[in-house]
Amino acid sequence: MTADTVLTPKQRCDAGNALNWVKDPRFDPGIWYLPNDENLGFVDIPAGSFKMGSDKNRDSKAADNEFPQHIVKLSSYAIGKYPVTVAQYRVFAEETERKLDENWQKYNRYDNHPVVKVNWPDGMAYCKWMTGKMNNMGKAWIITLPTEAQWEKAARGNDAWIYP
Repeated sequence: MTADTVLTPKQRCDAGNALNWVKDPRFDPGIWYLPNDENLGFVDIPAGSFKMGSDKNRDSKAADNEFPQHIVKLSSYAIGKYPVTVAQYRVFAEETERKLDENWQKYNRYDNHPVVKVNWPDGMAYCKWMTGKMNNMGKAWIITLPTEAQWEKAARGNDAWIYP
């Protein structure tokens, strides 16, 4: 969104792709291409309860395994504001000597796009590597993939959005 107009999805995509070619200033290459802000792109999610799952009265498109809606209580945590980017994952792969095959390269062309074609074990390995980087910076963070409940609470926001 710009100061005086809202961009269409195609315009936003085009703007993001253009930022990729001019080395997107939102991400700092000096800190593994993490977002260039005081929390390194992480957002605090407060402890508390929320309704997890779908409500048949509000969401007729929900899958059967999303019912019944139920209350889940979580402790506080932080979650990344953005998905892990191609540039972030590439630095990890280079430092840990992971091979990025032709298929990975085919689908991960833009450094500031979310990385795709990463399996669960490699995602967890990235998290462990990033935990080490944070500890070396003096941050006692444990980075991991979010649970389904953590992701859903963060995605729903304070307004309990159905489709965030």
